[in-house]
This record gives sequence, C-alpha cells and structure tokens, in this order.
Amino acid sequence: MRTIAKIAATATLAAACATTPEAPPEPIREKAEVYRIEIRDQDFTEFTALAHLQMPPNVSPVTAHWEVLTGSPPNPRAKGESSFAAADVPEDGVIQVGGRSAYTSDPEELTALMEQEGSMPVIVRGHVVGSNGVHYEFTRAGRVRTPRVPEVKIHQVEAGAIPSERRVGLVFFFRIDNPNAFDVPLENVEYDLEIDGVAIDRGVAGTKRMIPRGGGVEIDLPVNLDESNFPQVGAHLKGSSQLQYKVKGQVRLAMGRIPFELSGPISIRVTGH
Repeated sequence: MRTIAKIAATATLAAACATTPEAPPEPIREKAEVYRIEIRDQDFTEFTALAHLQMPPNVSPVTAHWEVLTGSPPNPRAKGESSFAAADVPEDGVIQVGGRSAYTSDPEELTALMEQEGSMPVIVRGHVVGSNGVHYEFTRAGRVRTPRVPEVKIHQVEAGAIPSERRVGLVFFFRIDNPNAFDVPLENVEYDLEIDGVAIDRGVAGTKRMIPRGGGVEIDLPVNLDESNFPQVGAHLKGSSQLQYKVKGQVRLAMGRIPFELSGPISIRVTGH
C-alpha cells in the first residue's frame, strides 16, 4: 500500500507540473528619443499633452501606452492606449503620444492655480510597442501654463444730457480680456445697474462669441435716465455734472461664470437743447 500511495503522489505532482503555464518572456526594452512635449487644446479644466518621440529606422509603432502626470510632486491624472496605422506615421518616424488630462482633480487646487497666474510641471511617460516587439520607453517633463480668469471691467462710459427730451443717454462699454493661450467661449453678461444708489436696470447684454486668446471683446449697454426711472434727472440737464454708477452681475462663459462688481464716476455733458 505504501508503494502504491507513493507512485500515485508522484504521478499527481508530475501532472501538476505539466499543467503549470510558463510565464511569457519579458519584452526587450529600449529608451526612445523624445524631442519635446506639446501642449494643445487647453481650456479652464483640461489640456492635451503630447510627447514627440523618434522611432528607430525600419520600425513601425503598433501601440502606445501613456500616462500624464501634473503637479509637484507629480500625480497621475490620465492614462490611455493608442494604436497606429501605417498612415499615422510620418516619413521621419516622429510620432506623437499622449492624451487629454486635467490640471488637477481638486476644484480648490484649480482655483489656486488660476489665481497664481503661472505654470505647473507636466510629465508624459509610457512605452511604444514596435513592429519588432521591442518596448520603447519614454519620459519627458515640461510645463503647462495654468488657466487664468478673464478680466471684466467698464472700459468707458459715454454720457450726454438731452434737455429737449428730458433724459440723459448713457452707454456702458464692458470689456472682457482673455489672458489665456486659448480662446474662451462667451455666452453673455448678466448685470444689475445702479446710478447714485437708484436701481436703474437689470438684464442680459451681449451675444455668443469667442474671446480670442490674448485679446478681448467689448459689449455695449445703452441706458436712458428719465423721470420714470431716475427722478433726479432734471438736475443733470442744465450743464456739466457727475453721477456715480455701480454695476454687478456675472459674465457667463460656456464653461463657467465670472462674478463681478464695478463702480465709478460718470461725467455728463449737454448734447442737445
């Protein structure tokens, strides 16, 4: 009985060894040459980071595995996998690997980044599987300019008293400047206007448009003061005078809102009799 049991145990062990799968061989790994990181398609919350890397001669990329890290110390923000067709590879063999990433996953940290008006570290790393089976590993560090809040101001106020019509005509020119390296979609401006402490008008001004990168747009808001909405208008129809305005509200963007509160003097001149 002992001999039979020993033979059975040996047979069982041999069967177990025969069915144990062998681990696949480790791929050959080499360092890829990375030229630079390109940042594109930024908005207030995300951007695209692409590493430009050189494939060896006569080797085509098959798939790429990438990861984007931001901050200091670096934190992973996004990762993905890309595949390549022959048409995707230029003649010089320089390919772009990477993808879309958030600046941060913390809304409070994003607010702080926008207020600091600077840049932050970004890293793109991963590997590309070549047609020869080699894994070409890459890491490249760079910086991404953090988004900035557009500036809202009253660029100018035109004011003219028209005694014959018993009114003062005002035109407020809102200016919204975009300091970012990307265009910002503007929806409109919601406002609530007071003149010398009197509530005059509230509503929406402007139409959908793009605020160009590094540029600005103006929105004009015409307002009339007469005895129906500003009983003191008669005191400003006889000569030069001044009023004080206060306007508050919000600029509505496609991806958020910018609250504002502005005030200043208005110089009135008589334009008609």
